[in-house]
Amino acid sequence: MARYSSRPRRSNRRSHYNKKRPNRMGQVLVIGVIVVAVLVYMLRRDKGVSDPNAVVHDINDVVNNMMSGQNDTDADARSVMNLPDSQPVAPTTIQEPNTAPTQSTAAQRQDMNAGTNPEVTSLFAQAMALYKSDTGRMIQVRDTLNEALRTMSMSLSQRMLIKDELTRLAGIWLFGSTVYADDPLCDTYLVQSGDNLERIGRNNDVPYQLLMKINNIRRASSLQAGVRIKVVNGPFNAVVSRSGYTLDLYLKNTYVKTYVVGLGRPGRETPTGTWLVEERLIRPAYTDPDTGSVYQPDDPEYPIGPYFIKLKGLSGETVGRSGFAIHGTNKPQEIGLNTSSGCIRLRNNEVEEVYGLLADNKSKVRVDP
Repeated sequence: MARYSSRPRRSNRRSHYNKKRPNRMGQVLVIGVIVVAVLVYMLRRDKGVSDPNAVVHDINDVVNNMMSGQNDTDADARSVMNLPDSQPVAPTTIQEPNTAPTQSTAAQRQDMNAGTNPEVTSLFAQAMALYKSDTGRMIQVRDTLNEALRTMSMSLSQRMLIKDELTRLAGIWLFGSTVYADDPLCDTYLVQSGDNLERIGRNNDVPYQLLMKINNIRRASSLQAGVRIKVVNGPFNAVVSRSGYTLDLYLKNTYVKTYVVGLGRPGRETPTGTWLVEERLIRPAYTDPDTGSVYQPDDPEYPIGPYFIKLKGLSGETVGRSGFAIHGTNKPQEIGLNTSSGCIRLRNNEVEEVYGLLADNKSKVRVDP
């Protein structure tokens, strides 16, 4: 049985003041280290989820290293077991932003200039000097650059430079109001009684919308006899590169402009070969070939944009194929990707341009690998 003394207990107030005060700074430091260690552990664990080959350190190791002042990167390297017949896993390197370009980036830049042709550089400089000295030599300069693009070997950067310049010049000789002498692609036409823009365009293998644009005609019905208008001798044609995700537009064989396109996904690749522009439609009802869903033009989820250029197969993989077209999209972020069901997608403002240039049953679209 426990015994309880009847003597009064001595006050321990004095001994309380004699006790050694705890090192609160040390406690705060330890708590801080543990908190940081937990955060580091959590971050490394999260990283390990996204990278199955990442080594996740035990939290006790992290705490012990931080408490002892050791850097975990100085510790013995931990290895990841290699699977049979597999190569060793290279350690992940984190590169700081704004550092020197990586080897792959440097290789890409080198590829842009690979195959640079000094003759092309000289020819381009001479053509630009000629145009600067006499803008009336527009057609000569255009044809010189176009022939170089068609027949001369050159680097990708040289090809892009010539294409950019030809596009700029097309804004003048083609889409401007001026008609240059000796230009086989553009001419003037004296409107006859009974003429209309649609008939004039059809006779020249171009849509009448182009004639309205270059002649600044707001309403087709306002055309008057006895007036001279600029006409374009078509047709326009297009060449699509599946590997480059581009559509190059030509007036006959003269380069005009390049567009970036979206193409068919794996298993539904856009067929290579030559297509004929069969019919151009504005906001037709559309049936999704994958789901069978039917979309009307006023549907908020209408997927194909405002213009639809129906294609008919002529040669190559296109023969006997149906349902393919050039059209717009409600997913412009997918331009430059393989996500369509096989059609050629353009941004909506760009498909409007192409719609106004390609002619029914005249224009051809060639799809290259």
